[in-house]
Amino acid sequence: MVSTVRLVIDKNDTWSWNLCRSGIFSTKSLTKQVMVKCFPPSASNVATQRNNFAPIKVGVFLWRARRNRLPVLVELDKRGIDLHSVLCPLCDKVVETVNHALFSCDKVREVWVKVLNWWGIDSSQHDIDNMLSGNLPLQCSKVGENIWQAMVWISTYLI
Repeated sequence: MVSTVRLVIDKNDTWSWNLCRSGIFSTKSLTKQVMVKCFPPSASNVATQRNNFAPIKVGVFLWRARRNRLPVLVELDKRGIDLHSVLCPLCDKVVETVNHALFSCDKVREVWVKVLNWWGIDSSQHDIDNMLSGNLPLQCSKVGENIWQAMVWISTYLI
């Protein structure tokens, strides 16, 4: 007795994206999954915030800055790169760290004073690093807060 097996194919092969209900891949659904898995909502972390008024590369830059992952002189020296000096090339007084390069250097402070004066804010009463964390020296709407945050982020990136 010989048995035969019949294979019936009535559907075409298809790809299905299991990480969203529709089954259709999108970069938005992938980004959402990565953010949920890597940065759980319970871990409120300023470094993973997003701002629709600032380009994504600015957010990535700030994420790297908060983790001391920018190629400032002291970090390059730690990696064994032979440098003439690790002093800040702008002021030539202090070792160039991320915080110094973005906020503390006298030359950089001059830029921040001008940026804050443009907004009508007394720079002597506010710490720029704190403003990055979302401390707002102005009373404004939610959109205004987002614009302020984007301005601080983009200024930091450009410095």
